[in-house]
Amino acid sequence: METKSKPKWHEVNIAGRWRLTYNVRNNLGPEAFGGYHLPNYESPFDHTTVRLRNVNFTNLGGYLIDSIVKDLAPDKDPNIKLLLNWMIAHPEVKLKGIPDVPAEILENKKDNSQITLECRDYLEISHLDEEDYIDKVIGNLSQDKGVHAVGYDILRYVLAQLDLPYSIPRFEKDVEKKALRSNLKRYARQSMENARLVNSILNNIDIAKSKFEFKEMTRLHVLEFSNGLYKYNNVALGDNYDTVEVFFTNHPEVRTSSVGKLYKLLESK
Repeated sequence: METKSKPKWHEVNIAGRWRLTYNVRNNLGPEAFGGYHLPNYESPFDHTTVRLRNVNFTNLGGYLIDSIVKDLAPDKDPNIKLLLNWMIAHPEVKLKGIPDVPAEILENKKDNSQITLECRDYLEISHLDEEDYIDKVIGNLSQDKGVHAVGYDILRYVLAQLDLPYSIPRFEKDVEKKALRSNLKRYARQSMENARLVNSILNNIDIAKSKFEFKEMTRLHVLEFSNGLYKYNNVALGDNYDTVEVFFTNHPEVRTSSVGKLYKLLESK
């Protein structure tokens, strides 16, 4: 059986625009920064000493960080490329926006480091990818007709799952739907994390529907909450949504009865 050998070094593509940042933590601020010497270090792969060398193979004994922010261009200077290659695996250098870094390097990083190395080009590309993803989620939320329409009910399910307001009683239904759609799009637009969460809920809409039904059953007193427990017809179901869901899964006839009662109440309003 063929086994995959462990890497002895990283294979990060060192090109484009890079930036090294030192986070000053003294009380006097950046003006008091006198530089920091970054020493040679032990390899996270084989525990040998990793020495910084220049193109002439001269051992430099480490690197002096002499400014708080320093832009680095490896395409213009081969010594800068060697420096970045050395820094990537350094335990004192946090990495930001650098893909394909082996786990051995990441696990060897110090949590409280004041030094950050970032690949600005990759971060910019990632940001563009995030914008594109968010735009696609917003586009999905904008669909009001067709097979993939996000209608009134689905909007309410998603907002309920997010623990956001899913009803605006002061509006007529058509206006309320527009307002709910606008609120959900605004939430998704705030961050990549929000957009991913909204998309995940849309892809698992039955779970969101169950959360919506639970909230509505509580609001309309189909389920009563007393002594720390949700109850239906005086039968204790659980102390929170998750435990009630477990009860419903084990007793589907109770779910059918309670949900049926809920929708009769909703239809009468």
